[in-house]
Amino acid sequence: MMKKIRSLLKNLSIHYRLLWSYSLTFLFILSLAGLVIYSVARTTIEKNIENELKNSTQTILNMVKTAINASIRNHLRAIAENNKDIITDLYNKANNGLISSQEAKKRAKQILLSQSIGKGGYIYCINREGIIQVHPKEELVGTDLSKNNFIKIQKIKKVGYLEYDWANPGEKIKRAKALYMTYFTPWDWIISVSSYRDEFQEILSTEDFKQNILSITFGKTGYSYIMDSNGLLVIHPELTGTNIYSSKDVNRRMFIKKICEQKNGKIVYPWKNPGELKAREKLVVFNYVPELDWIVASSSYLEEFYYPLTTIAYSIGVTLFIMVILMIPITWLISSMLAKPLQVMISLFETGAQSGFVRPLDVKWGGEMGEVVKNYNRFVGTLETTRQQLEKSRDELEHRVAERTAQLTEALGELEALFNNSQIGIMVLKGGRFLHKANQRLADIFGYNTPAQMQGFSMMDLHLSEERFQEFGNNYFDKLISKKMLQIEYQLKRKDGTSVWCMISGKALDSKIPADLNEGVVWIIDDISSKKHNEIERERLLFDLQKALSEVKQLSGLLPICSYCKKIRDDKGYWTQIESYIHEHSEAEFSHGICQDCAKKYHPDMDIYED
Repeated sequence: MMKKIRSLLKNLSIHYRLLWSYSLTFLFILSLAGLVIYSVARTTIEKNIENELKNSTQTILNMVKTAINASIRNHLRAIAENNKDIITDLYNKANNGLISSQEAKKRAKQILLSQSIGKGGYIYCINREGIIQVHPKEELVGTDLSKNNFIKIQKIKKVGYLEYDWANPGEKIKRAKALYMTYFTPWDWIISVSSYRDEFQEILSTEDFKQNILSITFGKTGYSYIMDSNGLLVIHPELTGTNIYSSKDVNRRMFIKKICEQKNGKIVYPWKNPGELKAREKLVVFNYVPELDWIVASSSYLEEFYYPLTTIAYSIGVTLFIMVILMIPITWLISSMLAKPLQVMISLFETGAQSGFVRPLDVKWGGEMGEVVKNYNRFVGTLETTRQQLEKSRDELEHRVAERTAQLTEALGELEALFNNSQIGIMVLKGGRFLHKANQRLADIFGYNTPAQMQGFSMMDLHLSEERFQEFGNNYFDKLISKKMLQIEYQLKRKDGTSVWCMISGKALDSKIPADLNEGVVWIIDDISSKKHNEIERERLLFDLQKALSEVKQLSGLLPICSYCKKIRDDKGYWTQIESYIHEHSEAEFSHGICQDCAKKYHPDMDIYED
């Protein structure tokens, strides 16, 4: 469809093209504006409808809850005060000697325990320490309940109304409970009348708030009502006491059943009253009162709230019609005024095109058309000047680009020569520790013939084990990411599997912090195996020297020696042969012989030494 419209407009003259373009544009804008106004109005009305029903339902809900709270409070208070009066009377009889104090307390307990509050409520008493004094379950008497929060409140307040959640032994779910307490000081009894809130339905009088609820209306026929979860109408303008659980709308849907099951929310259903020709959409907003098992609802027909939209829609339609009627002749006039000068300009440009836009137009024209001609002539002059400048700039730029390209090629060649002929290994890693580029020296260090053999290597191939590969990354990559220079001595693996000691320096190529290591890391690697060998040899010699020195024993100090037999006295006072003493206190060993003098003295008959 759009293709056909574009094709049709393309083949029209500029006069009709302007007419149709402006007309369709105005019509589209006006229609869109009307639609937006209608949509905004509808959305606003819908929100107001729902908010009004929600607010009314909440008001009724609060009204019911207030009535419930007042009824429960007053009922429990009356029972508590009445029982306090009975206990006071028994206490006075005991003081007057009519009965004993023990008998008075016994009778009071019997009276309190004989009463039931609703179905599951009862009366109990605790003292100011939180210990049970009276309770329907005799085994609980004497039990300390202070750990319960509501008991803590009772110990502090002693008199007043209290609500709390409670589950009796054996019950899994807590239920809302209420109590009223009063304090009998002579016996230190906090008399507590308690019952579950959902058991007070029979004491609540709907007459207290029925008229207030029925007085709330919405639109012409909207109203509020209350029913229980079984569909029995508790309050209704006409059907109070009727069960409508099985009611169905015109689509045969049991909408009341759905409300009873959902309990909270909203529902829209079609409904036709007797005597009406067609069904109308009805909105119901409802909330649940669990204490009474009641559902409070507010309802109204949507069309009664949407009535202003009909007026808005009619107004928009009439406005569009009037605008279209006025727009056509106005657009025709405007397009004619614009088209005539443009047609003349087309002729002028045809003339200019024939001359190659190299000479100005010789046409006199006033107004905007005259300005167009002046600007055209100025444009032609500027165009020619610019063309000449561009040709000159192009030639200069081509010359500069050729010079710069030559310089860059030369510099790149020098860098490549430095990289390849460096006496230190250089490699660049990219894409997760894979070798992207390396020089010949690096290949020599690791036992490869050419750098091409290492292209694409994972760095795990150069580590002694996978564990060391992982450990290297964990220990040093944080420094690379933070743009710090890394320099360490580290053992790597040659092609033949032997280890080689290297001095490693690395830095990330990415200029950002933290750096992206996938962008590249440049590593400088130098073979320091000879240096490490010399260091190890030096350490070994130093160790051997220290070991030898630790084994050397020295003799020092004053040695007591016999002037005749030359024996030496040791630390224990024994006289020892000199050779034995020196042997024990040094590393010296003795080899016995005989000197020339002693040979002549002791063995004159033997020629041991020849002259």
